[in-house]
Amino acid sequence: MQFAFIRPKKYSAWGGDLKAILDLQEGLQEFGYSSFITDDHVKALQAETVIFIGTLFDQSSGLNFMRLMQRDYGCIAFHEDELLYSGASFGFLYYIAQILEKNNGAATDFSLEDLLERPHLIFYYQSKPPDTILKNYDFLKKAKWIIAHSHMEQKTLFRDAPGCNAKIVYLGAGHAGNLQTETTEEFLRFTGLSKKSYILQVGRLSSRKNQIATVIATKDLDIPLVFIAMNNCNPLYERLFVAAVLKWRKAPTILISQHLSASDSIGPLRVIPTLDGNILPKEMLLSAFAHAGLHIHPAFYELPGYTYLESARFGIPTIASTWTSLKDYFTDFSTGKYTLDDRIEYAIPYDITSLTQLTEKKFGQIYPKYPFHPLFSRTPKDIAKDFLTNIH
Repeated sequence: MQFAFIRPKKYSAWGGDLKAILDLQEGLQEFGYSSFITDDHVKALQAETVIFIGTLFDQSSGLNFMRLMQRDYGCIAFHEDELLYSGASFGFLYYIAQILEKNNGAATDFSLEDLLERPHLIFYYQSKPPDTILKNYDFLKKAKWIIAHSHMEQKTLFRDAPGCNAKIVYLGAGHAGNLQTETTEEFLRFTGLSKKSYILQVGRLSSRKNQIATVIATKDLDIPLVFIAMNNCNPLYERLFVAAVLKWRKAPTILISQHLSASDSIGPLRVIPTLDGNILPKEMLLSAFAHAGLHIHPAFYELPGYTYLESARFGIPTIASTWTSLKDYFTDFSTGKYTLDDRIEYAIPYDITSLTQLTEKKFGQIYPKYPFHPLFSRTPKDIAKDFLTNIH
């Protein structure tokens, strides 16, 4: 059997969804199945099983094409809860922008002090969520099966497309189990930092990833703060991010960027460009995780959450968002019990005071490098086995 994964051109050249597909492909190959990734609907018909990737963009053209060709299809959804996070993330960014640009509203003065006291203020400025799910309703309902990566995502799918055939396969877990066991000091040499001396956040600069909340939460901490960002960032968010660093950070703040240069460094912000504008090599990225004193990622939404799994794998204390599906990976749903130690703690993404308190609590804590947990022993072959079981 051959599988075709249809991944839209609009998706980034790298990301969590692609990691998951590549791990799944590796596992399928061990069972003797071939597969390929394409953005061409016609080419995908060469395979016996056609799988659409993602619901972030309108998939109605794919639905119409498959209807015309009288072919069934499946979907690996990476289905984002737009109703939960999109309006709130905009409201948070809008409020911060008003502070930075010194604009005062008629109803209230925008101030960080007020936001720290009343974090729910952001909901008064939230935006209307995008209508992608409305366009994808028929696409989801007509899919022969849908793979959700967690219980949380499955619930979101059932809410947005009641009656759809959504099943759970923990796609991210195979990647965590497949990480190399030894890391180098390559990242320390690259940045000049020392072991366990810095706070780390990884991900493109965007309101969803919420780097500005990290900047504010660590504003009074004399600890280097490192951001590793991909190049498909939001230009407006990047501008506000730099302004936030200049306004609130005193300690060194390092931005490792694919498109900015060292000459863009200013004040406490030091820009380190990646080599030839490429993403950091896997060994360098794992080195960054392994030597951090803390990993923080207060995302408004994140799936499947590879950065959390990578830091947990290396025993790095981590602050995660309660709005992600990460807890599902470490929850026994037969008992409701959380099954990992406290290396990961959770905060509401816009609650800056809680983020600060957790940062002060968790920075520098020591945990076993490789936790004894079933998730971290899973392999791509295990993922493929679960996948094959759920689509047949």
